[in-house]
Order: sequence, then C-alpha cells, then structure tokens
Amino acid sequence: MPKHIVEFPLQNISYEDFIALAAKACEELKWTITFISESGLRAESPMSFAKNTYGEEITLLRKDGAVEIKSKSKGNTLFDFGRNRKNIEALLSNIEVLRNTTDSHESSQLKQTIIENQATGDDDLLNPGSLAAREEKKWWKIFIPSGDLFITPILIDINIVLFILMVISSGDAGTIFQPNTDILLKWGGNFKPYTLGGEWWRLFTCMFEHIGIIHVLMNMYALLYVGIFLEPILGKLKFIIAYVVTGIVASMVSLWWHDNTVSAGASGAIFGMYGVFFALLFTNIIDPQVRKSLLPSLGIFIGYNLLFGIKAGVDNSAHIGGLVSGLLTGIILYISLKQPQNKVREKIVLATLIGLTLAGSVFSMSRIEDPVGEYVKIMAKYSECEERALNVYRLPDSTNKELLLTEFNNTTIPNLDRCNEEMQKLQKLKLPDELKKRVDILEQYTTLRRTEANLRKKALVENTDAYNEAIGEEVDKINKILAEINK
Repeated sequence: MPKHIVEFPLQNISYEDFIALAAKACEELKWTITFISESGLRAESPMSFAKNTYGEEITLLRKDGAVEIKSKSKGNTLFDFGRNRKNIEALLSNIEVLRNTTDSHESSQLKQTIIENQATGDDDLLNPGSLAAREEKKWWKIFIPSGDLFITPILIDINIVLFILMVISSGDAGTIFQPNTDILLKWGGNFKPYTLGGEWWRLFTCMFEHIGIIHVLMNMYALLYVGIFLEPILGKLKFIIAYVVTGIVASMVSLWWHDNTVSAGASGAIFGMYGVFFALLFTNIIDPQVRKSLLPSLGIFIGYNLLFGIKAGVDNSAHIGGLVSGLLTGIILYISLKQPQNKVREKIVLATLIGLTLAGSVFSMSRIEDPVGEYVKIMAKYSECEERALNVYRLPDSTNKELLLTEFNNTTIPNLDRCNEEMQKLQKLKLPDELKKRVDILEQYTTLRRTEANLRKKALVENTDAYNEAIGEEVDKINKILAEINK
C-alpha cells in the first residue's frame, strides 16, 4: 500500500506542544483522531473527493528529538497519486499556522485535554512495548474467525490446510512449488474428461486446491483484502453463498474454455467476490465518499490481474467467469441488501441465486463439447479392436495355414477395419495440437497394419513366399512408427 513518511525535527518546541498543535490541526482538517497517547497520535482523513483524501491513516510517533509523521493508504489502493505526501504537507502547514496564532493559555488547555484523554501503559497502541500494541500486531489473528470477519478466515484456513496436506501426501518436496498433474487430479482438480465424465464435484473441489505455494499465498492475500470490506456488508450467509456460486461459475467457464488442462485455485471465486464488491460500489449500499475512494483502486486491481492473467499458465477464463458472475451476483444480492430486515425477500433472493447457478451448471454441462474425453472413449474402443486384431501374431509357429487364414479373415482384418473407422472419428474431433499429431501417427500405423495383414493373407491364399520381402518392409515401417508413438 502507498505511504509517505517524514521525520520532523523538534526545534524550539516541546513534543507535548507539537502533539497538542497536531491534534488541533487534525480537527481543523476534519480528520478523525482515532488514538492518542504519550507515544503519539493516530488519525484518519475523510473520504472526500473534493479534498482529495481517501481515508488515509496518519500516524505521529515520538522519536529522539523528532516526530515521525506517516500517511498510509488503506484498502486495495495501488497508487495514491501524491495524496499521502499532500496530507503531511497540509498537517505541517496547519501546525505552523497554529503555532503562530495559538497563545500560551490555549496551548495549555489543549495539552490538558490530551492528558485527560490519552491512553497510557498497556493501553498504548502506539508504544511497541505495550500489551495493547503487541495484541494488535498479532498477525495470526487473521486466521481466527470473529465478529464481522468470520467466513473469510475459515476459507483462508481451509485453503492453506488442504495445500499442506496435498504437499505431505505427495511425498515430494517439489510439490510445494509445482505439484504434478496426478496430484492435482487426485485432490480434485478440474479436468474436462473427468468432470464431464461424472465427477461433477470437481467444479467445487478445484476452488480449494492450489498449484504451488506462491499461488496459494497470492490468492489468500487477495481473499483477505476483499473479505475485510465485503463480508461485513453481505453478512456470513450471503458471503459464503456468493463465494461458492461465483467459484462454480468460474470453474464452468474454465471447463468450457480448456480441453486438456487441469485447472485449480481459489482465484475464480476471489475474482467473483471482487465482482460482487464492484457491483455494490455502484449502489447506495456503500457510502458515496467510500465509493469514490475505492472504485479507482479496485478497478486498477482487477485490470492489473486480468492483464497479468494473459501470461501463459494462468487460467484467465476462470478469472473472467468469476468476475462477470460476481457482477451479476452483486446485482441480485442488492435486492435483499436494500431491505435487510425483510428476511422473506432475503430467502427468495438466495434461493433464486442458488437455483440459477445449479440450473445453469446442469445446462452448461450438457452443452459443453469434450473432444479430449471423446478421444479417450474412442481410443478405448480402438485398443480393444487392435488387441483382437493382433491376436493372430501370438499364435504358435506350429499353427497350420488354414487356421491362420481363418484368423486373418474373421478376426484380424475386420478388427483392423474397425480400427480405421475409429481413426476417422478421431480425425473429426477438434483436438489439441499434441493429440492431433498423435492421431495422425496412429492413422499411419493403422494403415500399415492393414497393408501388412493383407499381404500375409495373400501369401497364405497363394501359398507362396513371394510376399516376404514386402511384408518385411511393412514390418520395419510399423516398428519405426511404434518407436515414435512410444516417445
């Protein structure tokens, strides 16, 4: 988050006088003092488009012979466009004016008011050694559900614990940074042939699986930030429903877009929550001043991550699916949020949202084409036919010619013809380039097998060795093709 820090030397003025003047200056700037103690002062600027302040946190801390003044942006702000620097300049300017216009009696009254209201000892949040400050800085609090931030910590905990379990179960330290495809599939990755093959639960489980520690940490950071703002607005039930709904839609879009990719991660659902938040920022649910503050930074955040998603290996289809579904979900939820006391309306809205998601998922699953899944099915039939066709080559050398000829006529050649029919089906599929190349090679192999089998049949019918050389050439070609396939 953007910030600006200035160390102001205390020359010809005591620390107590400076803090007293700073408190008065904050009041004149319409800043809200949130904490004051012997260690310093903390204030917040208002959400004001006219004053170009966006709720920054301003902190004054006592140093040796100086005061450290820091202005820090909050929320998802990526750029402050100089606001933090201007905050400090405005504060110092007002302090200087007050210093020249405030008489000693008024100054004494200000200091007395501060002494009466300031926190001391263990209550001093600005003193790193105090109990209150140590309690406030406990980073692990973000993992404990409490108050308005209840569901967000639970989701973070689930994602992190499942990632740790996945790494441990793999038995491979490299999984921490890049789990292999088998591990991802085992733990519920979204893969079109499996998901459309009946394992629909992968649309849900893939939302809690991550491809490496960097992936999970970045997603949990983004989830925490949107959760801090959005969960208090939506409440526990609507927040978790919105999370699951947008996550499933994101998984569906990923399923539609990718044929041969295992996708995983909470980013689809997280983008969905940012979409919900973005939609609500255009309603009267959120204060206009807050809206003006958050819209630019939220827009920049979403735009940056979508551009980053163009990078190879990032499932941008899930991001876009989550974002769009989040925008629509936010609009639907607004119907209940504008009348929070109407519980019947809330139930109808949530039931409608869940129903639309389920109906849309079932309909989409029935309409999505799965060329890779179809490839797997056709290849299973091809393998069965090939197995029967090659049975003749497993007969002992002592087998008489009549039996061999019968086997070629009734089993080998008919099954090779069926293999060729399956190959024609494969050629019509819109397969990824890698599989397309494999199909082309298999078609060559099938053609060579049929040619070689027909030559052997002719040799048996004519009872001659004249075809041995031609058969040998076909066998050499077949072996080369098999070597290429086995690569």
